[in-house]
Amino acid sequence: MKEVVLLTVAVLMVGCVASPPKLSYDEQVQAKKIEIYRANEVVPSSYTKVGEVEVADCSGQGGGWVRITGDESNAIEGLLFKAFSLEADAVINVSCKSTPYLNNCWVSKHCTGLAVTWDK
Repeated sequence: MKEVVLLTVAVLMVGCVASPPKLSYDEQVQAKKIEIYRANEVVPSSYTKVGEVEVADCSGQGGGWVRITGDESNAIEGLLFKAFSLEADAVINVSCKSTPYLNNCWVSKHCTGLAVTWDK
């Protein structure tokens, strides 16, 4: 019985991505000024890595308590909020994909990137 409980907890923990931090309105405005560069875009400057960032969004409409889909623009906004909390100037190598059964969502929009500061 103990093994079944541990296995259940492990399964529930897999596929969870931390939510972006809660920011004040002024912080959100500042965070939205952070630059985003997709995986196929040229980065204009040398940089220092600050940290990997990832967000999964499931803000789409559902039926009752069911969460169905995610929104890419909301996930990217979450990347900006995480990058802001790391004091980054930009998020590079951003890629997004639809991921089923992530964060109790049928199909989350999952975005990842690398938070960086520009070298002076």
